Amino acid sequence: MTNNDQAEFHDLLKATLEVYGQDLSAAATGIWWNSLKRFDLAKVRESLSVHVQSPQGRFAPKPADLIAWLDGQSSNGHPGAEEAWSMVANSLNDERATLVLTGPMRTAFFAVDGMGMDKISARMAFLEVYRREVQGADAPQWSAILGWDVAGRTKAIEDAVALGRISAPHALVLLPSSAVEERDAIEAQFPA
Repeated sequence: MTNNDQAEFHDLLKATLEVYGQDLSAAATGIWWNSLKRFDLAKVRESLSVHVQSPQGRFAPKPADLIAWLDGQSSNGHPGAEEAWSMVANSLNDERATLVLTGPMRTAFFAVDGMGMDKISARMAFLEVYRREVQGADAPQWSAILGWDVAGRTKAIEDAVALGRISAPHALVLLPSSAVEERDAIEAQFPA
């Protein structure tokens, strides 16, 4: 936000806190401003709206609540950090699994894949690496890491095509040559 956004930010924050029966002092406004000024005003507005409508919305927001949401959002088309983690978490140390992911996701995934079964430490490390990689990254380019489970590979590739992450012609190249029926199904469902 810029200094020109301060009045609108104050009004927005004051109105939000009034929903919770709270007042906004000048000192509190300064703390909120200093905590959130690095974010775009539209994103701050969106984060307040998301908070009010979420299960956590039973309680008045704190700057940390909004920062957690804002840091999880990506302005350049990449999935948020928590979403990216959820897309890879069950595939750690599993060579059967096929993953379709972005460059930053791939870097973070390989940084933690050898951590064994300690999912808590793996998650923390993944999030740190991913957030660093996404900063300043160009629009996401999706690619696949192919697992050896043919059925799982087919499902992952079909889902990626349906979500627009990879093209149908590229999907056909990724499917195993023995999966002629799956290739025909994708081709019929997503014509080039």
